[in-house]
Amino acid sequence: MSAREKEIENMLRELGLKVTPQRKEIVKYIFANNHCSAPEIKEHTDKVISSVSYSTIYLTAGKLAEAGIIIPVSFEPGVVRYDTNTEPHLHVVCYECGHVTEVPFNIGDHNFEELLSENGFNDIAGFDIHFFAKCKECSRSVKK
Repeated sequence: MSAREKEIENMLRELGLKVTPQRKEIVKYIFANNHCSAPEIKEHTDKVISSVSYSTIYLTAGKLAEAGIIIPVSFEPGVVRYDTNTEPHLHVVCYECGHVTEVPFNIGDHNFEELLSENGFNDIAGFDIHFFAKCKECSRSVKK
């Protein structure tokens, strides 16, 4: 057993989840494929392991999110993706091809507290910022 597999098993135990091949494969896939969705996880795990239920995927991802190990994000209606980068950042999503780029972003460098306070809010608990723009590759293909 590799060190990574042991780390995943320990993570599952710490989250109070039974260690199963399905859950190990779910966690392994999430960390190998940042911004993946439950349908993508299911498609992969069904190829590698016997059938994995959506409830197992959602329960496992939910426990990872509750523990702050991953962050659920949504760039499109009705699709939750799992972000493994828990450092402050924003997302730029290409509206042509769907490519997602993470850009480091420190909310403390900007005066959002004043802006929110002026609009009746305080105590920022978190943020989720994403922009939609055309990536370099898609921009190049249009110019050709």
